Order: sequence, then C-alpha cells, then structure tokens
Amino acid sequence: MLRQLLIDDFKIDLPISGGTGQSIGDPIVIETQHKHVASRAEMDILRCINKQLGRHWRLVGKVRINDDLNCDIEKVSFEAKYPEGDEVITDTRNFYFDISALNLDEDKTTPTCYVSVGEDGRFNVPYQLGWVNFTNSIDNEAVQAGAGLSVAYDAPCNKVTVFIYDKALAVIDPVIATALLDDEFSKAKADILTRKPQAKQINSVSEDNFRFSAFDIDGDYSAVMLGIKENNFVKTRATMFETKEQYVFKCLMESLTAITALTNS
Repeated sequence: MLRQLLIDDFKIDLPISGGTGQSIGDPIVIETQHKHVASRAEMDILRCINKQLGRHWRLVGKVRINDDLNCDIEKVSFEAKYPEGDEVITDTRNFYFDISALNLDEDKTTPTCYVSVGEDGRFNVPYQLGWVNFTNSIDNEAVQAGAGLSVAYDAPCNKVTVFIYDKALAVIDPVIATALLDDEFSKAKADILTRKPQAKQINSVSEDNFRFSAFDIDGDYSAVMLGIKENNFVKTRATMFETKEQYVFKCLMESLTAITALTNS
C-alpha cells in the first residue's frame, strides 16, 4: 500500500512492501539485497512522508533491533520540527524497516545515504544536509565545459542549490585561490542583482575559504556562499520563502552550516 501511495503521490517506485513502518510489528520490508539502495529507499520514504506533512526533519540515527524476532529490524530515528497552533513542536520519531534481505551482520545498519551525481557518478553528495534533502541534480558539463553540476535540496519553505564546478581549470593554484574566490563570488553576487535588481544586501562575511552574502528580495531571505574544495568551486544559493517563522530560518542556517563544514573538511 505504501509503495503504491508513493508512486501515486510522488512518482517514485521503491523496492518495498509490508506495513506502515510505525511499529516494530508493522515494519516496511526492504526488498533489495543492496545496502546502498536500501539506505536510499529509507531516506526517500522519510522525505516523502515529512514533505506531505509539511515538516522539517533530519536523521538522528539508526540501530538494529534483534530481540527474538523472525526478521532483522532497523529502527531509523529522526528529529522533526513543525508548527502546531502557536507553538513549534520538536520531537523525535521512529520508523521501522525489515532489512532481512540485506543479510547484514547483526550489529550493522544500512550506511549513510549518499547520491552519485554527474556523468558516471563522479561526485557523491550527501542525501541530507542539515534539514534539507536531495531532490535532483543537473549535469551542466554537456552544455558548457567547466560548468560542473547543480544539486537541488529542499525543505518546507526552503530551497537550496549547490553548484560544483571547476571552470575548466585543471588545478586551482593555491597561490591565487583567494583572488579566484573573490572574483567568482563577485560574479555570483552580480548575477543575483542582475536577475533581481530589487535585492538589498543585508549581511556579508569574508574569511579564509568562505564567502557569504545575504539579501532581502521582496521580503524573502536569500543567500549565496562560496568556497573551494578539491579543485572545485562549491557555490550555494539558498532561499527562505512564504514564511517569517524563526524555526524555518534556523533550519536553513543549520543546513548552510552543514554545507560549509563539508566544503572545509
């Protein structure tokens, strides 16, 4: 039933059967022997369910439950934030998956979910960055050499796109990296002002391998940031729209912090 609902509502067909996943006795059955496919299916399910409910969510952890059961159960826990009346509720919820088909050692869980993007899967990006979740990617190299790819993430009232590209440079020389970073960031800000001339800059940060500017665009919060990682520019565009809720803004900022940490790791 859940599989068909996901097909009908989200146009994705996952290798699952079984129950709702909301209790140990009613787990979602994973029907693949590939642990990375299983991990992606788990994340897709949680993304779709929370999106339907309008909730921000982020993974907390996974544990195996092997107490006298006839199947191998994995409990996947996540933190959720959502409005309820005048309050913002934060709680931890669990979903249960039967992962018997994977034949994992009894103390092993499905791995952290990464998505292979670009031609031949040349980049592996996290499925989740803070509170935002992977939606799709576009390989821009087919259009222009050095244009790299763009990876889109979202959450309620939040959109984030990460651009990974090398501008056809074989190597980004550390001696001139700062100058290249400043020049590329100036172009990124100019692009925003060209597309949205009404944009008003409200914040700017420049330090080491990090450039950041925030804008007010017709009342919406918009940000751009840039860094360099492994001979690639990593540019992020982020927007908070249709809300002024502080918890939504905080979720977006924590997501941008996660991207910055990844760039500087």
